[in-house]
Amino acid sequence: MDTTVCLNGLSVLLIEDDAECRDILKFFMSEMGIGTIIEKTNGQEALNFMDMNPHWRGLVLCDWNMPKMSGASFYRQVKNSHPDLPFIMVTGRNDEDSVHFAKDHGIFAYLLKPVSLDELGRKLRRVAEVHGFSSAKSVMTEHFHEDSSAYTI
Repeated sequence: MDTTVCLNGLSVLLIEDDAECRDILKFFMSEMGIGTIIEKTNGQEALNFMDMNPHWRGLVLCDWNMPKMSGASFYRQVKNSHPDLPFIMVTGRNDEDSVHFAKDHGIFAYLLKPVSLDELGRKLRRVAEVHGFSSAKSVMTEHFHEDSSAYTI
């Protein structure tokens, strides 16, 4: 057993064009107890969602390379209207320019694929703590996979 932040009050906008990767991320987050997961396949779909739901409050978990609109382009557009929106970039891009873009533009976290369940959980719990999305307090939870670090996308 370990002490973790409760994530059931967290809403996540998951933007990922690869269906298999999206399914795995959704499974990981469901296993962590995240209450709401909204799935979009590219930045344009996500931007449409944000336009239609201007008062939505949650966090964005976004791939970088996608058709129609990249994660970086989506981030630049949505940050103007939602400056406090926590944003986690999940990507295979490990080049210096991408890392600097994320750091310089205030992206909360930058996760390289393959992402482990433990790493994703740590970042999501940190967002919940910093941005007040958790159900207010830490709770005791059991590990749902003893070898959870073996699961990656």
